[in-house]
Amino acid sequence: MKNILLALIVFGIVGCASNKMIVFSQPIDEPIEVSSKPVGKMQNFLIVDSYNNLSSSYQSGTSRQIGSSLKAEAINISSGKKWHVGNFQGMFIRNYVTDQCEAATGSKCLLSRYLDEVYYLDLEDYKIKKAEEELKFQEYAKQKKAEREALKEQRKQWAEEERKAKFVDLECKLDETSSSSSKPIKIQIVIKYTANQMYSGTVTYPKSTAPPFHNGYVSGNTVRYNFESISVNDKEISGGVDMNFIRFDELTINRYSGSIVSDSSAGSDYDRAGECIALEEQKF
Repeated sequence: MKNILLALIVFGIVGCASNKMIVFSQPIDEPIEVSSKPVGKMQNFLIVDSYNNLSSSYQSGTSRQIGSSLKAEAINISSGKKWHVGNFQGMFIRNYVTDQCEAATGSKCLLSRYLDEVYYLDLEDYKIKKAEEELKFQEYAKQKKAEREALKEQRKQWAEEERKAKFVDLECKLDETSSSSSKPIKIQIVIKYTANQMYSGTVTYPKSTAPPFHNGYVSGNTVRYNFESISVNDKEISGGVDMNFIRFDELTINRYSGSIVSDSSAGSDYDRAGECIALEEQKF
């Protein structure tokens, strides 16, 4: 009967180094159409000598329905020999046709046609397209290499601009205050001169000195704050550190002596004074 299906007909594809298995169901009175006897247990087949004479009920671009049949062809990329299959109702036609082609021709095969799509007309067409693919890949690799080199050069340029943009890098020691719990601390101040001729910077404190709900960025045992409202003249450098919502420390550095004063809005217990040294060979 036309609608009676074989239960899971198993194709054992045996090639030089292949033992793949393809499983599908095929109507018992609708043999698959092949170019030569298939390798495996399939007995229900019909030899068809031309790809154009193969049956296929499935239309490209439409929803695949149960019972829709397919056709496909594979080509041996060494000899150019082909193997095709039609009236095929399984899901794995691409694997099946290439495996059968390799079993029949003895070496590597690729899908050359599927339904009405043509991937390779013949061996010469395959070689041309393969060469084009290799050329595109080489051009792509060359382009990516050039992009990597350009990015590397750009990073060098950015690093140089960053180095030149640094106005001063200071390490300062702020001495104890009158508070019994106060201890000397070290801070680092970095000030940069931006492209729009403005000063920007950061001040890094020990994490242990950070007040609650601070506005800094924690990194390891340090907290980095923005150095704001920076002012520079021949005599001194000044600016502010917004510690949290109730504390704002004003720093003033003498450019001749290197002395630093820190005045805190939180009260005199947080005021400090000390000395700075330049971490790079420069005058500040």
